[in-house]
Amino acid sequence: MFQWGIMATGKIARQFADTLPAVGGATLGAVGSRSSEGAEAFKAEYAGRFPGLRAYGSYEELVRDPQIAAVYVCTPNALHPASVRLCLEAGKHVLCEKPFAPTAAEAEELVRLARQKGLFLMEGMWIAQLPLIQTMRRLLAGGALGQLRHLRAEYGFIGSGVRLERKLSSQLAGGALMDVGCYTLAFARLALGGEPCGMQSLARLGETGTDIYSASILDYGQGRTALLTSTIGAVIPTEGYLCGTGGSLWLPNFQAAQKLVYRPQNGPEQVFEEPFASSGFEYEIRDAMACIAAGRTQSEYWSWADTLAIARQIDALHTLWTL
Repeated sequence: MFQWGIMATGKIARQFADTLPAVGGATLGAVGSRSSEGAEAFKAEYAGRFPGLRAYGSYEELVRDPQIAAVYVCTPNALHPASVRLCLEAGKHVLCEKPFAPTAAEAEELVRLARQKGLFLMEGMWIAQLPLIQTMRRLLAGGALGQLRHLRAEYGFIGSGVRLERKLSSQLAGGALMDVGCYTLAFARLALGGEPCGMQSLARLGETGTDIYSASILDYGQGRTALLTSTIGAVIPTEGYLCGTGGSLWLPNFQAAQKLVYRPQNGPEQVFEEPFASSGFEYEIRDAMACIAAGRTQSEYWSWADTLAIARQIDALHTLWTL
């Protein structure tokens, strides 16, 4: 049985743990927190589903557990580099929650370390493994839209209270782009491929200096553009829309894609649906386990090159806003 460890005990850690029973051959072996109380509380909540679950009051204790094959890192954004490094230095494979690192330089350092250690490392950009996103990519590769011209992706919600403070904290590498805008950038890369050759962007920065809202136009060359919007200040439907010379594709929710509508220029509309078996996290977990079993250090769905490309784009957008 493949044993996962979870580093941190927040909401996303629970989503990961809730999904694991739907993944064959996997179990949750241990959880690590910054306090024994936090780890024990998490253990009490999940011990019924994962007999033998171990709780550690420090991350260092977690990575020393010899039974843990891989660690899911879901510490705050700013702590990702230190958390991933700790796991890799201990010889653990790693699935790290997005955004991978606050800066491209830190992301590159982690990739170098994983390559040096020969360990699997992947950013948890879970949309990349979704079956419907793969359907979208096959349609695009097959020329369903003719020449792809434009992509639009939006993601926004209203944050409040402690959650809002955490998501906008500059000390925690917060901001709407880091929290949800990384999904729009990833969606554009999955659909358009390559990296943009030009960017224009406007943002509204809050009191902490991080972005509450941004709208960006990315130029991918050959007449291809992407309009991306992200915010933690308004509810925006998480839509993805692609149009080309031969038709269009519409995803009502690109970030948790379960429905895709294809409207060819000539011909009837086609609807593709791929309901999740669980939460949608199961696909990235299975991918990580398959890679590790095969001795691969990175995923073909979301590679190190993909992660580094998005990290560089985030750096570039941040620079545009502070010039």
